[in-house]
Amino acid sequence: MPNNKSNVIIKNSIYLYIRMLITMGVGIYTSRIILQALGEVDFGLYNVVSGVVVFIAFISSALSSSTSRFLTFSLGKKDIKELSNTFRSTFSIHIIIGGIIFILLETIGLFLFYQLNIPNNRLTVCFWVYQYAIFSTILSLAVIPFSASIIAHEKMSIYAYTSMIDVILKLLIVFIIPYSSVDHLLLYSTFVFIVNVIGAIINVAYCYKKFPETSIKWLFKKQYINPIFKYCSWIIIGHFSWLLSTQGLNFLLNIFCGAAVNAARALSLQVQSILSRFVQGFQTALNPQITKSYASGDINYMHTLIFNSSRYSFLILFICSAPIYIATDILLGIWLNKVPEYTTQFVRIILIGNLLDGLINPLVISINSTGKMQSTQLMQAIIYLFSFFTQWLILHISHNPVMAFGSYYIFLFLIFISRLIILKYKISLSIKQYIKTVCIPLIITAITSISIYTIYNKTIEMPPLINIVFTIIITFIAAWLLGLKQEERKFIVNYIHKLSKK
Repeated sequence: MPNNKSNVIIKNSIYLYIRMLITMGVGIYTSRIILQALGEVDFGLYNVVSGVVVFIAFISSALSSSTSRFLTFSLGKKDIKELSNTFRSTFSIHIIIGGIIFILLETIGLFLFYQLNIPNNRLTVCFWVYQYAIFSTILSLAVIPFSASIIAHEKMSIYAYTSMIDVILKLLIVFIIPYSSVDHLLLYSTFVFIVNVIGAIINVAYCYKKFPETSIKWLFKKQYINPIFKYCSWIIIGHFSWLLSTQGLNFLLNIFCGAAVNAARALSLQVQSILSRFVQGFQTALNPQITKSYASGDINYMHTLIFNSSRYSFLILFICSAPIYIATDILLGIWLNKVPEYTTQFVRIILIGNLLDGLINPLVISINSTGKMQSTQLMQAIIYLFSFFTQWLILHISHNPVMAFGSYYIFLFLIFISRLIILKYKISLSIKQYIKTVCIPLIITAITSISIYTIYNKTIEMPPLINIVFTIIITFIAAWLLGLKQEERKFIVNYIHKLSKK
């Protein structure tokens, strides 16, 4: 990597890793307390009711991706006028779409809400939980252009500070709820909404002060609106199919298996969210560089970023996931007083599938950078639709939630292969080079780690804590020696040495 760009990525990654450690630590603690305060059924209801909003508001996610791409692309071209007009256009679009989504959530979304398996005595409370989820969704939609500007400008420090304020406030919530006489589920939803409002105010105020282009003015020009809508429409197709396969499974599990299984899946997804933060730090810092490299025509550097981001993501996730996989029951027992049925199986499936997610994310950003989405989103939609149908078929025939949950990752692997093929034609990415640079070192690292652990585990009986520490050491050494290149190891050592002298 060019040295100055590497330093920016590393500096921003440090900010985001500090953010990750704080949010992860608080998240682990609050999940346990919230599960105790709400109870297994209410915890499951909160996730499935909120899921109605997520299911309908997939447009929000698509708009976020579109906004980030066009703002970052304009910065990469160093075109200030285009940047200002792009922001004003995206802000106008978000306000209008917000109004449309509000209507959809209060009509179609409300219809879906009443189809859920909710106990009669919790229906009124769940209705208000749903309303708070709607308000939070509309608020987050309006703030998307401002959050995207912060990331596009690579100002990760404020992004990290805002997130830390968010988790600290949510930590205060879990201390208040157990001592309140108000319904805990309703109180939790109210406080979460208030925290979201505070975070939105901070983001908007910072952007308004620091970035001249983030003025709140309306702009509807065909030359800016049309490319954004065209890009967004293809993203929506892909996001809808993804939500059908993932959030749709939440509804299927609720219908076929009940709210307790929703709680188990929600907990496994929290584990996934926590682990994903270990790679989101440097990926968030690196993603703008991928888009800017494409905008400036530096395709070779873009290829390097794709290879490195994929490899680093897998290695970090592998080191974090291996000890959790071998001690899932023990760690869940420490984390939760009462572990819902199927949680262990769901978590282990998530741990394996998350490794694949780590490889896919850089490919997604790279494809999005080109702005040519048709073939990618159509192929993704077809694969995810087959995934949802397969999940329904499994639950309809066998009522086996573990098999239905695991089937998703088979189709995710097909998504991974399809995106590699598409990038070959869009940016001349060599699949042979990807296999050589990314896949082979990762496979060797994984096989070596698993083999050493298996041999020692069969010959030496170790206490659980020693077993976990031993697994971390093995995977770290294997990743360091086999997963990283010699120049990368040297760069890391020199950078750490440089920091130690400051």
